[in-house]
Amino acid sequence: MPRLFGEGVAVAGARGGVVLPLAAAPHLLLLPSVGASFIGAASSGGAGGFVGVNGGVATVLYEGSLGLRTGVTWHGFQDAPQGIWLLEVGLVHVPTLR
Repeated sequence: MPRLFGEGVAVAGARGGVVLPLAAAPHLLLLPSVGASFIGAASSGGAGGFVGVNGGVATVLYEGSLGLRTGVTWHGFQDAPQGIWLLEVGLVHVPTLR
């Protein structure tokens, strides 16, 4: 995407879906997910977009309300020769249940 921005093309992506949180072990959540994906692009020459599906899995290793989230998601788009893989690592807030 940085190369496209440099050539005057604005690109945006979004995804939405559902996640089923599973307690895999103490202080470890497993998060399988499925959903829909969108990529859109616009430049002075026109605009277009792609709609697709996604599926993935993430884990959250936590202590108290702070957690480390790691995940991988595959995004497939119609007429695309191959899927797009998204790897994620980040810090998350884990709500406490009372």
